Amino acid sequence: MSLDIAENCFDTGFEEDVVITAASGPQTIKAHFHSKYVVANLFNMNIEAASPMVEVMTDDCPDVKNGDALVYKGKTYFVKERQPDSDGFTFIILAED
Repeated sequence: MSLDIAENCFDTGFEEDVVITAASGPQTIKAHFHSKYVVANLFNMNIEAASPMVEVMTDDCPDVKNGDALVYKGKTYFVKERQPDSDGFTFIILAED
């Protein structure tokens, strides 16, 4: 049942292609790209930044690990963290270098 939820959410027309280079080699998968706005208070100063991430179907990236490269719209990011859930999705937190 959870796979049906994931498949339906990735058939909306808002998905975009990303290329992930994992141990099995490069593969193009569908993803939702997010660049979350974050603010950190450091020494009484607000530091603003974007935290890029993609949401993918877990079955599309079973062997992705930290440090793997991901290319979105010509820009290369690196996998910082994987956050799978129980509904068939995985959030992949990205770093720009």
